[in-house]
Amino acid sequence: MNWNRWRTRRLDVYTGSCRLPVLINDYLTARSDMVDEYHKDGIAAGFLLYPLSGFTGEERVKAILDFRDNLRDAILRDAGEEAVTFLGGATGLYCGYLDFIAWDLPAVLTAAQAFFEGSDLPYAKRESVKEGFVPVLIKADDEILWECLIMNSAPDSDGEDDYAFDPDKVAEYRKKILSAPVENSKAVLEEMIGQRKEEAEDDDMDWDEEILGEMEGGYDNRRFSSYWNSDNNMTYPLILAKIPVKNPWEIFAYLPFGGWNECPNTPELMAVAKYWFEQHGAVPAAMSHDELEFLLLAPVSEEKAMDAAVELYGFCPDVIDQGPEDATVGALADVLRQSTVWYFWWD
Repeated sequence: MNWNRWRTRRLDVYTGSCRLPVLINDYLTARSDMVDEYHKDGIAAGFLLYPLSGFTGEERVKAILDFRDNLRDAILRDAGEEAVTFLGGATGLYCGYLDFIAWDLPAVLTAAQAFFEGSDLPYAKRESVKEGFVPVLIKADDEILWECLIMNSAPDSDGEDDYAFDPDKVAEYRKKILSAPVENSKAVLEEMIGQRKEEAEDDDMDWDEEILGEMEGGYDNRRFSSYWNSDNNMTYPLILAKIPVKNPWEIFAYLPFGGWNECPNTPELMAVAKYWFEQHGAVPAAMSHDELEFLLLAPVSEEKAMDAAVELYGFCPDVIDQGPEDATVGALADVLRQSTVWYFWWD
């Protein structure tokens, strides 16, 4: 992306206000003094911009302001008021702007992306698709994740010092995975669910009463947690990776982190991710070595929540089996009907 172009775009502003104008001044003069000070405390300062070419008619000014207010409200709702403070906004000849400081920048950007993708703005319709990549947030200080990736894509390099690996082997693995037909998604899920039923029978547990339970006791989950450090209430170091694939489920050819314990292998990950994208619009969006999170534009309906929860349990039994004593598939279904983030963890 040409950042000079966007700095020029900020010069199109003809009306607006900001509670910290020094941030705007620093940006326009290519300084970072104030931003650097904020970064020391784990705070990110920035602005969101969006094109105004789609706003026309006599009510154009009101529509622009309403759009900015709706964007702000959506981020506060989905990311949480503790994640961000909005400083103001501006209207330009070509773009609109919403200024903020964020304590949880990934949550803010995730909420903004969901809002833009649900809007009618032509530019906001998944820039990643137009540019040929799928964005994924990756916990950066995770050596076990690195070992998993190498174990799958270049096993001969496993155990090498200094993160060495054979690039040709990795490229060959990716090509092989992407050229193979995706496994029958429904069959893969049915086999996983069947395994869970067999395990319940072996443990003398009643499937309907003890495993499924009632759809109650859930909560809304609209934020990623795989990269959150609860010890200091900040994020771990993150990589925002642009995976050069056309379809969301294909990211696992580049990030093959599974294939151990109950964590599905790469073909299974791709098959299930493809099915969930086609059925629910779910996109794999964040991961560590033992966690995977999907992002949805909207929660699943109450009518579909229980079936989806059974699939999630088949895919990742640890979210129930290693959860609280009263964890059931029904409670998970109650979470899904309220949530835009699906969380998975394998022991």
